[in-house]
Amino acid sequence: MGIETTLTRERIEACTRSGGWPNKTLGDYLDGAVAAAPRKVAAVDAVHRHTYEDLARLADRIAHGLQGLGLGPGTAVACQLPNWTELLLMILAADRLGAPLTPIPPIYRANELRFILGLLEAPVLVIPETFRNHAYVPMVAGLRAELPRLEHVFVARGTPGRRCAPSRTWRGRRGRPAPGVAPCPARTPTPCAR
Repeated sequence: MGIETTLTRERIEACTRSGGWPNKTLGDYLDGAVAAAPRKVAAVDAVHRHTYEDLARLADRIAHGLQGLGLGPGTAVACQLPNWTELLLMILAADRLGAPLTPIPPIYRANELRFILGLLEAPVLVIPETFRNHAYVPMVAGLRAELPRLEHVFVARGTPGRRCAPSRTWRGRRGRPAPGVAPCPARTPTPCAR
């Protein structure tokens, strides 16, 4: 069964020749912005303010951490993040890694998440600890036994030490949440069976 599309080889070549499709990745554009204006503010949310230079450095750090977990080009990465700067960083890191990123709407709950992650078979999921009064860590912990391919869960803006084995928390200086890939030490046993 094929997928019907108007995207033919001829159309791709014509759009590329005309300059409509410059054959650049998001990372290429980011690198250009870093070269042109490294300290210019590029992304702001309620917690973070990042320059182009910050975005490139953090995206590289996240991509390197994911690569250290064995992810590479073609490995699916899933995230269920709101429109935070961490979502932008995941998009940029996945681009750097050559990994397809599947953003999952944060309004989805256990049933939808189980279906998507089961179909995707992504080894990595990034979630918020909480968003709009919903706790994502216990929800994902309850699904772990049903998702054998899910090896790593990262928690954005989470509490260091809170785990859904194996899990990691993004954290930063002065107790402020920031993207990173260092494992957080477990203070309590994992709440989910593996």
